[in-house]
Amino acid sequence: ASQWAPRVRRADVRVGACEIKALPVRVHSSNTEWWLWWVPLPHVGGKPRQYFEFVVAVDSRACAGVANP
Repeated sequence: ASQWAPRVRRADVRVGACEIKALPVRVHSSNTEWWLWWVPLPHVGGKPRQYFEFVVAVDSRACAGVANP
């Protein structure tokens, strides 16, 4: 599993000419393959995978971050 992804809290974002430093980021993680790895049999499933989604919200007209995306 990724060590850095769950710790992300802020990101620098550029949308066109708008650039915002240290914009708050929400991190969502999931494992859609849980049924493949919970069974303790070596021949069932593959490597466990974890997926991360990073959410930021930007008002590009105001060139500002939007609270609570």
